[in-house]
Amino acid sequence: MKLRILLLATISLSPLFAQEETGEPLSRMKTLLLREQAKKYYASEDPEEQQLALELFELLQTQAPEGELNIDALRFAEAMSHLKMQQAEPALQELEAIEGFEDPLMRSRVRQMKGNAQLSLSDAAVETQDWEQAKEQINGAIESFTNALRDNPQSEAARYNLELSQKRLEQILAQEPPPPQENQDQEQDQEEQEDQQDQDQQEKDQQDQDSSDQKDEQQQDQQNQDQQDQQDQDQQDQDQQDQQDQQDQQNQDQQDPKDQDQSDQQDQQEQDQQDQPSSQQSGQPTPEEDIQEVDARQMQQLLDAALEQEKHQRRQLMQQRIQVVPVEKDW
Repeated sequence: MKLRILLLATISLSPLFAQEETGEPLSRMKTLLLREQAKKYYASEDPEEQQLALELFELLQTQAPEGELNIDALRFAEAMSHLKMQQAEPALQELEAIEGFEDPLMRSRVRQMKGNAQLSLSDAAVETQDWEQAKEQINGAIESFTNALRDNPQSEAARYNLELSQKRLEQILAQEPPPPQENQDQEQDQEEQEDQQDQDQQEKDQQDQDSSDQKDEQQQDQQNQDQQDQQDQDQQDQDQQDQQDQQDQQNQDQQDPKDQDQSDQQDQQEQDQQDQPSSQQSGQPTPEEDIQEVDARQMQQLLDAALEQEKHQRRQLMQQRIQVVPVEKDW
């Protein structure tokens, strides 16, 4: 019986499919006939008739007269056929292509069917352990069911599916294995390397700073040492110059009495020769000559004593000047 129905359906629809190949639009009567026939096939539990319903909905989207049928309604019917045949992915594509309905109840139904498709895709991803895909689809399902409830808060089916999706998400997160230990070790090693590099860089910067400070300190110490050495050298030169001046003064003081004595003796001899009377020159001194010679000797002694006293005072005055005169330094 069923075979005969399929044959009749095929025979009756074959002209329509032939018409699809020509690209000519369907007549209004044929459009209504195919729509009713697609609804009947959709209600069937037979996979072959469901497939015929799916093909008729696709045909009507392209060949129905413009404005005769609602394209979003045909897309929704095609998506429902895919879901009934457990074809979640093409069903989701058709549902996402729907531009929208003005009726909030119809919008809620579309979003609920979209959530059902996403829930089925999430379950399939869990079976293959594609955890990223599973989480992406289940999160999409939660969003779709939430939007369905906004359009129709009275929808118990949308509320139930929302709670179911939230539980599935918890199960997915619990089943999802942690990242491989190798990756964790690599990440940890990389973090440790980065931390070590940062620490090494900080230590290098600190060493460079310490080295720079030490270099500046050494330069400052060297400058201070050079300045101190210069001061010491100047002081040493000044001391040597003072010693030399003092030695020269002493030598001069030692030479002056001797030269003066010799000069004085020479002058005295010349004076004595001039003052000697003829009698003395003849070798016969007189009493007057003795007196004169004594007086001359006394006068010479007094003169020598006075000169010696004057030299001593001059020497003391010179030493005092040496001590009083400040040392001018050129540093």
